[in-house]
Amino acid sequence: MLNGSITRLLPRNGYGFIASVGAVDTFFDRSVVEDVPFEELHEGQAVEFLSQEHGWGTCPRATLVRATSSAVAVGAFHSSE
Repeated sequence: MLNGSITRLLPRNGYGFIASVGAVDTFFDRSVVEDVPFEELHEGQAVEFLSQEHGWGTCPRATLVRATSSAVAVGAFHSSE
């Protein structure tokens, strides 16, 4: 699985794009999203995905997309001092 983040999301059209280090953006559509509803995704969200080259267009297409969560959420810890 590759790691990346959603750079552009077009919810009305049902698709978006994922950026990952050292690669061109990867196209995905709602049919390949697992574990969360497509409507709950947002730009900047971390995801893991599988992709493949295809014969049309200029970017690879994701065959599986899963939202990931960081181990430590911002603001999750508070000092007790």
